[in-house]
This record gives sequence, structure tokens and C-alpha cells, in this order.
Amino acid sequence: MAADFHASRREMALKMGAETAIDPREVDPYGSLPDVSDRRINLIYESVGQRGMLARLIAAAPFDGRIVMGGWACHRMRI
Repeated sequence: MAADFHASRREMALKMGAETAIDPREVDPYGSLPDVSDRRINLIYESVGQRGMLARLIAAAPFDGRIVMGGWACHRMRI
């Protein structure tokens, strides 16, 4: 599953093999997703590097989830 605000990047994710691509403004990427048999995500690739993103992912990820950082915002983090 891919989640992105930009339609062109969602289309690219589908071409690259994602089963579904959602707009996180419309569907909660951390909730139950009917399109994928009500499975929850347990692996998150973060490649935005936006300030505060890591803290939001840690708070939202499931207990058994993994977060892989591909982007990084160069500033002091507060978690």
C-alpha cells in the first residue's frame, strides 16, 4: 500500500507494484483498510523527511510495526 498526497506519485506507486494507493487526506493510512482485507500496515517507509513526521509515525504505528527512515529533517527532534 502506498500513501501520498500527490496523485502522480500514487499512480507511480501502482505502476511499481503497490496493490493500492491512497490519499491520506481521504483515508487514514494507519487504520483498517478494506481494500487490503482489513489488514493493518506493519512496515512503514518514511521518505519525506518533514519536521515532526517521525514522531507522528511512532505515535501511529502499531506495536509490532517497523519504521524505515529514508528521509531526514536536520533539526532537533522532540518525541
